[in-house]
Amino acid sequence: MPPPKILVKTPHGVLLARQGADPMSPEIVDQIVVTDEAGHEYPIPLYQAITAQALKGQVGDLVHQHEIKGTISIRWNCGEERLEECQRLIKQNWPNAEKKSLPPLEAAHTLDGRIEFRFSDHYFRALAKIAFHYYLATCNRVTGQEPVFAPIRSFFRSGGDIDRFFTKQRRFMLRLPPGTAPARWHHILAAHESRNLVTGYVALFVGPLGRQIDYHVRLGQTTSALVLPDFAWGHAFVYDAKPGSAGTVGEASPVTLTKLPP
Repeated sequence: MPPPKILVKTPHGVLLARQGADPMSPEIVDQIVVTDEAGHEYPIPLYQAITAQALKGQVGDLVHQHEIKGTISIRWNCGEERLEECQRLIKQNWPNAEKKSLPPLEAAHTLDGRIEFRFSDHYFRALAKIAFHYYLATCNRVTGQEPVFAPIRSFFRSGGDIDRFFTKQRRFMLRLPPGTAPARWHHILAAHESRNLVTGYVALFVGPLGRQIDYHVRLGQTTSALVLPDFAWGHAFVYDAKPGSAGTVGEASPVTLTKLPP
């Protein structure tokens, strides 16, 4: 998933910001903002030493990605030290564009803002693949090539209906008591076999400052002709503060899972 965006609403429209030293005071970055005829705004940061060709390529990619039609408008927001550079970039790329000046924003004032997270299906495909590979690594009865796993393999490659594979049933998990947090960062992976169904469990980046988020992935059916007993197993993959001399960065240890009703 891409990093979260901090967007600030100003009198001239939305501007992109970054986290500053004070979490309550984000810093507006140098940028241009592309606006389509419907009024949708798309900020693009102006990195140091960006060329006119690179900037025009970013605008072209954005127009193609969002299928923007018709005329677009572009406004820039930057500090005085980069004003001439911004004017030059705009003039080189769009020399015949109609120009309009906007009143300058105040140096500091209170504005409404929001942080935006967007999860694509690539995020969920990666989670499902982690769960599936863990199941294959810890279960010697399957290879992963069985026909019953064809739907989940197709989901890895091409995506699909996320709700088909990610279930809200809480069959098993590992959580610390409320108000406590682990002292070290780790991932938790587990698998659950019940009535010939296989569910994978993924909780990534569980640690002192992280809020545990659990994902249950419906991987498919087992290949056994017998009805297997309800069984779950899991491991915690813990990070060390410093990599070991052998090149390892942590350790894996079995965990005790708490089974919950569906």
